[in-house]
Formats: sequence, structure tokens, C-alpha cells
Amino acid sequence: RPWPGSRSSADLTVTAWVLRVLHHAKSRGVEIPKAVFTEGAATLHKRLARRKSRRRKPPSHSDRPSQAEEVERAAVLATLSHLGVPSTGYIAELWGRRAALSFVARLHLADALAHSGTAGDAGRAATLVTEALASLRAEGSYAMLPESAATGAGVWQAGARASGMLLALVVRTHPKHPLARRLMRGLLREQRSGHWGTTQANAWALLGLGAYYRAAEATAPTFKYAVFAGDKRLGGGQM
Repeated sequence: RPWPGSRSSADLTVTAWVLRVLHHAKSRGVEIPKAVFTEGAATLHKRLARRKSRRRKPPSHSDRPSQAEEVERAAVLATLSHLGVPSTGYIAELWGRRAALSFVARLHLADALAHSGTAGDAGRAATLVTEALASLRAEGSYAMLPESAATGAGVWQAGARASGMLLALVVRTHPKHPLARRLMRGLLREQRSGHWGTTQANAWALLGLGAYYRAAEATAPTFKYAVFAGDKRLGGGQM
């Protein structure tokens, strides 16, 4: 199981994350059989439908999903949207009760909306991102999320993870937002000995920073350089 006390088996979470990683790899030119995505997406859709059918009866308090399970489900929805097969009904359901979701679950929902391709969803994603930006704590040229932002994310509870997710979403929904650069600086500031503490935090921090730099340097920069040994110029050029 992905965390103590969870009522959901680990394979749903692991399948979603593996498919996301493979999707990123394919977008970078790695050859991956199409069946991996079609069969994986079908499994995720089937598991979501099974859970939805179980919830048609009025749930008791113990049957209601925990915050960590809501994070898991929202993450699955985001993966399906990235794969081009969004679960529009489930996305609409979570959007309808977004106020009850944890901060990280709302970020995953924004990710699902931003990539769903459904009319109106891009605007809904931008709304969630705007609300998330209101949680930032600004310090000079830095902006960071408070520790409380990751509360309820289960084992995925890490501030840098949420910051990386938010940075990637800001770049997609508000590419010219003035807080994007400050959030990028804040994320870099959170590094300790060159990393962010957990595998998930490292992954999302790098994804967020990668998205930021691709947007910030959409046009390749050019500059002149020179190499010196003391006062002696050894060479130079332009890149």
C-alpha cells in the first residue's frame, strides 16, 4: 500500500506515475509501444469507474476518501489527461467539490484540466492556479509555499514537490505571471546539497524548473564570451 491506513492498493498510483514517466520519455523521442499507453489508460479508467460505482450509495463517514486518496485520484486524472484520454465526468465531479480538496489535490486537478482539451477546462485550470498563487509567501525576490500547503498529501507531502507542480502550471496557464520568476528562485532556494529531499520532490522540482526555462528561453539566447588566464586573453567567441 502506498501509505499506512490507505484503503487503495498501490498499483493504481504506481501505474499512473509510470505512465506519466513513459509519456514524458516518449515526448522526448524514446520509442515506446502504443499498447503500453492504451492498456494502461484503460486500466486507470476501469479502476476509477469501479470506485465511482461504489460511491453511488450514500457513504458512511468511514467510506469517504481521505485527503491522501483524493490526491491519488486527482493525480490519476492528470495522467489520463496527459495521455489524451481524460476522464471528463470525474474531472467535472472533482471540480464541483474543489473547495473540499487539499491544496495538492487541487494542483493535480488543475493539471488534469489544463491538459484535458475540453472546452472551458483551460479557464478552470487558470482559476485554480490563481487561487494557489494566493498562498505564496513572498520574501524579497523569492516566493515559496508554506509548509501547510502540502498537508494531506500522504507520502507525497513535500513543499518542493508542490512548488514544482505549481511552477509548471503557472508557466502553462499564466506564462507571463510576475510571480513565476520568484517561485522559480524560491524553488532553487529550497535545495539542500543539490536536491530537494525525496524522489517525488526532485522529480517535480526539475519538471517545474524545466518548464520555466523552456518558456523563459523560448528564443535561444546569444552572447559573447572570452577566456582569460590572469590578464592574458586566451580566446573567445559568440554563442
